[in-house]
This record gives sequence, structure tokens and C-alpha cells, in this order.
Amino acid sequence: GTVQKLLRAHVGGDFTKVTEDERREAFKNLGKLPMYIFDHYGELDFELLRDTIRFAARRYDMKIALIDHLGFLTQPKSRGDDERLLIEKVVRALATIAIQDGITIILVCHPNNLSVTQQRRVKISDLKGASAIRQDAHVALVVERQPMIPERGFPCAAVYVDKVRSEFGSSGSKVIMPFDPLSCVYADSWEETPSGKKGRKVIVPEQHVGSDKRKKKRS
Repeated sequence: GTVQKLLRAHVGGDFTKVTEDERREAFKNLGKLPMYIFDHYGELDFELLRDTIRFAARRYDMKIALIDHLGFLTQPKSRGDDERLLIEKVVRALATIAIQDGITIILVCHPNNLSVTQQRRVKISDLKGASAIRQDAHVALVVERQPMIPERGFPCAAVYVDKVRSEFGSSGSKVIMPFDPLSCVYADSWEETPSGKKGRKVIVPEQHVGSDKRKKKRS
């Protein structure tokens, strides 16, 4: 799935719509990128992940590690395991690696449903084990999908940048980024996305249309 998304981003849309030669060339170009995917899915022993990150930093000069997601690393192995302590252990170890090896580690975490019930955006306090994460995380990036509205005409997401450590000063800010669903690419404006450059428009279905109006439109 990750490779397919990368291929969409590279060809600028649905890779099944281009020729076989274009796909082959796109795969060659992807292979030249300084990017490595750890071939594993599901629960993972943290010691193995730790050693893999440090090896990649030394051998391949890796600068950024993206870990998706925290839940796969903190599954209790017995009834006596405390999940909160496991989260604290993992986050503390990752923060130590980032500082000692001089790399950036992005850890994906899933929030609870408290923000939904309170009708507000997600904050770092909405994460499971938030107190342990807040102690060692430097910055929190919150990606929130925005509702599709006809006035905008294209899907987008709000990206909030929250300063976590108090010594870094003021709170962060946010930016709205259009999302091109065909190429899986975010950009500063719709015109800068692959679909926008090709003059494509995203059709937003009309909402709150009565049944009588829908029948007339169908006829």
C-alpha cells in the first residue's frame, strides 16, 4: 500500500492509467530515492525496531524515521504489564535515540474519542499515555481532515503544530493544506497539486438536497 501511494505521487495520479513503460520508469526513479521501508506489519519487538533505526542512521545516513504506529510497539505481553509504563519506556527510548544519533523521529499516535464528543480538535492530551508522551516529545503535529464543502471544492486537511516542551516558548500554529486524492499529495494550494496542474477539478456532491429535488435531477 505504501509503494502504491508513492507511485501515485510520482506519476501524479492513477498509475493504472499510464503506460507500462511509464510505470517502469516511475519504479526506477522511486528506487533512486533516499528512502527505505522496513518490511514488517503488525506488532513488533521494540528492541528490534531500536536496533534497526540505529543501524539505518549509521549505515544509510538516515535523518528521519517515521514509525506508524505506537500501538504496535506497546502491546502488553502479559496481564501484569502496565500499558502506560510501556508507552513511557518506548517514547523515552525513542527520544534518547533521536538526541544521541542526531536524527528526527516521527511517531504516529492515534487519539481517543474525547475530542469528538467535545466537538474540538485533537490535542496531545487526547493520546493514550499522553502524560508519558508529553514529557519527552518536542513537537506535536496534528493532522485533521476537514469536511468537504462546495465553497472550497477540494479535500484538505488542517495541520496543527503544537510546541510541547515549555522551554520552547509560545504555542504553535496551523496551516490548511489541499489534498489531491488521485496522487495522494498535499500542497500549499490546489493549483500546486498534480491534479490542479492538469486543470482537474474535484466535484463535490451537493449536500442536504431534499428527496424531491434529487428525483427531479435524476429525471
